[in-house]
Amino acid sequence: MTIHTHFFIAIPLPSKLQMELTEWKSSQMRQLPFKQWTHLEDYHITLSFLGEADSRTLERLTYRLQEFAQGFSAFDLTTKHLHTFGKEETPRILWLGVEQEPLLNQLQSRVKQICDDSGFQTDNRPYMPHVTIAKKWQGEEPFPIKEYEHKQPIFPSSFSVEAFYLYRIHMDRQPKYEAVETFLLGNNAAL
Repeated sequence: MTIHTHFFIAIPLPSKLQMELTEWKSSQMRQLPFKQWTHLEDYHITLSFLGEADSRTLERLTYRLQEFAQGFSAFDLTTKHLHTFGKEETPRILWLGVEQEPLLNQLQSRVKQICDDSGFQTDNRPYMPHVTIAKKWQGEEPFPIKEYEHKQPIFPSSFSVEAFYLYRIHMDRQPKYEAVETFLLGNNAAL
């Protein structure tokens, strides 16, 4: 059996927010029967999904992203509310949003362009920055969306984005995502 290695580019969450999400998850798992919950170390905000890639293509992409990152300044993000993708009663994904931040949109747009120019087939849907918390609702009752969506943030948190990463996906283990390259933003690149 051939195992295909897939890659993506993302911003990891800081450990404090990872812990807050994990504590909240632990308190909610009984009431919210999702099939899969995100591992503590796998929380992230995707910038671009790459799919499969050979080492040469990844080397070229890495070089271009390193050059770009050095000229892009660090910025802050603030977590927002919980939302869902899929049917309201049986959501595919429970996710945490972030406040609208033009610098995040600029970063994602430029990273996507570099990936496209490097030969990757990236997603062309409008960018919706989010942190996946759980997948595949399995409850017998409908998901209680009104209790969770658009309420005060359960874990309001602001954090500084000083880098983004190239991740390799390992479907057969936990955590699933392994950071294989780091792209330090702006002044952080000199550290």
